[in-house]
Amino acid sequence: MRGYTIKQLALALTALTILPLATVLAWTVLTIGDLDRQRAGEQLQLAAHGAAIDLHQRVDAARQLVAALAVNGAVPFTGDACAQRFAELARLRPIYNNLFITDADGVVRCAAMPVKPADGTAASLAQRPYFEQALHSTEPVVAEAVSALSNGRTILPVVASVRDEAGRPVGIVGVALDLG
Repeated sequence: MRGYTIKQLALALTALTILPLATVLAWTVLTIGDLDRQRAGEQLQLAAHGAAIDLHQRVDAARQLVAALAVNGAVPFTGDACAQRFAELARLRPIYNNLFITDADGVVRCAAMPVKPADGTAASLAQRPYFEQALHSTEPVVAEAVSALSNGRTILPVVASVRDEAGRPVGIVGVALDLG
């Protein structure tokens, strides 16, 4: 091999030895990266599925609670006993941002967490999209997520109509599931 120095030949031999190793190393890194991304995607999918099941179970539990409260009639519309009972339920189940009862005009008459507008007037849910639907429905209503009047957190209201002995709607009872 004329014209090449030993140093050049050693460098060429080293390059030819390292090149396949570098190629194998690069392929390994890319393959492991793909596997890691695939595993991460699978774990994210499992977590999302678990969260959806959890939310579904919480909504079902809230539906059952408001249906029982609406039919039961054991909770008075006003007074400390109502607020204390609701506050205890909220304390036992931290997923409940608030529990409340309104009259037929939407004015909040009882709540676990006070709902007081800044102007001092009585809080009203009459303008909430779910109020009229719940007032006239015979089944619990799961509303769209909104901001809570009591503390501004994102909630999912689950509400049911409260009816008098003649079956006329006299208000709604609701649970605000905390999403935030």
